[in-house]
Amino acid sequence: MRTSYHTQSAAVFACAALCQLGHAGVSLCGYQTSMLRAWDARSAPLEGEHQNPKNGWTFHRSDIEDSLLKSLTLSNVSTTSWGSQDQPFFIPLVGPRYSPNTVRNQCTAFRRTPSFEGLFFHPGFTQAIDVLAVFQPQRTIFVSSLQVQVELLGNVSPNILISALFVPAVGTPVTLVTERSILALATAQTLNHITGTLPRMMGPNDRIIIMADSGDSPFEDWGNVNATITVEGPPTILVQPGATAACVRGGVTLQVAAAGAQEYQWRKNGEEIEGAQSVTYAFVDALVTDGGTYDCLVTNECGTVLTVPILVSVCPADFNCDGGIDGEDVSSFFDAWENGDFASDVNGDGGVDGSDVNEFFVRWEGGSC
Repeated sequence: MRTSYHTQSAAVFACAALCQLGHAGVSLCGYQTSMLRAWDARSAPLEGEHQNPKNGWTFHRSDIEDSLLKSLTLSNVSTTSWGSQDQPFFIPLVGPRYSPNTVRNQCTAFRRTPSFEGLFFHPGFTQAIDVLAVFQPQRTIFVSSLQVQVELLGNVSPNILISALFVPAVGTPVTLVTERSILALATAQTLNHITGTLPRMMGPNDRIIIMADSGDSPFEDWGNVNATITVEGPPTILVQPGATAACVRGGVTLQVAAAGAQEYQWRKNGEEIEGAQSVTYAFVDALVTDGGTYDCLVTNECGTVLTVPILVSVCPADFNCDGGIDGEDVSSFFDAWENGDFASDVNGDGGVDGSDVNEFFVRWEGGSC
């Protein structure tokens, strides 16, 4: 008990330096983040998509150096999920969303109605292949609690094993939730962190890992799982914006999802974009000059987090924006060029002249942007 007291006291003292307090000692930048909110922020992934390793929540498998799961289409559910295509039945698997609300429920694989909103969370068929939900902030934060909800909605497998760890960048992992056996079709359980393991500081190279083990069962484990972490500190980016390409006069939409955010500021090539202060930044009628490196500053009272820089490219070769590069693009380009349309400023020098013709044909003849 004495050790736990000193550990918590040190953590609380550190929080005072990290977090700003408002009236009555209430933090101005406390928030919660969860597996489910991360899924909802992203929505179902696109088939073949890779997770961004800089996201606050990512989903992994334990047997090959915690490799990120990849997105795939489920044959019996009309959505994509994070899974492992080289394993039977796409196992391990995370998602889609389970919900007692039939409108929100994305997964029909259950033998008892879900009792809370969580994610389909399925380990491999052997004890060596666990499925992991990994939380990793981009800035130092203060973690005050962890709560895991879990139930097993199938009855082919007798149980599923759930546990949670705090894994520091340096030092020994700390068990936050001791491995618990969850019986098939039993009442849902809520598991809280072990007393004395939290609160604690968490740096950008530290991780909290929620894991499900099959207990070496070769049968199905229809886990419904959600883990919620309560923190104080700068925001955590849940979904990073991805690189994008557009054609001339096409549209571009950039988007970020973050927990604990109060303000957003998009930038292009390091310069703030006036008026671009929401979770999305979109523009239509793109010009070649709109290409560049974009990022977003995400801020609350405790600090600012910067998204991963992404490249936006605008393709002048597909000038008519039909998805192909052919003779019709030449006609479309010359129509714009002869009218002095700045869409034909292919070299991006701010003028429409003969050098744009030369640059257009270099791109067009190369058959690429």
